[in-house]
Amino acid sequence: MPRDEQGRPDLSQAFNEDTLLTSIMLYLVDGAFVTSTWMCRGRVLEGSGEFPAGTRIEVPTGVAAFPDPVLPPPPRSYAKKTYRIVHRTEMAAGGHFAALEQPDLLLADMRRFFSDEASTKGNRRPHAAIGMAFIGVWTLSRGSRRSDDAAPRGRTT
Repeated sequence: MPRDEQGRPDLSQAFNEDTLLTSIMLYLVDGAFVTSTWMCRGRVLEGSGEFPAGTRIEVPTGVAAFPDPVLPPPPRSYAKKTYRIVHRTEMAAGGHFAALEQPDLLLADMRRFFSDEASTKGNRRPHAAIGMAFIGVWTLSRGSRRSDDAAPRGRTT
């Protein structure tokens, strides 16, 4: 993301006014700002910043490491301790709003990751793909059956 003379991220250089105002209004008009911050606040309140010692996520994981001044990507060595990282791309541009700042880079990296994983699995397609665009982490899951206890109870969110 471009920076101002003090080195702070400069949103006015990264986005045109229409894009910036539209994005802000999407959060404010429908009251989504509060719910959009819950994950960050909930993590602090729950103390869930780290997995329990010895936890290992074995699903193939890809990382698009965008240079974010607010939430920098974890070092490769740190991430590999917990995740089975099979794909990592150090992005030259983008940041906290990677999907908005560099949508083509993000999409190309996701396509590469999923294509590579499909070809290593004998062209079988995964049942589910889970992505967290704000930190650029992609994982594959074969899906799992839920027990009756975990079935939806008619609630919508």
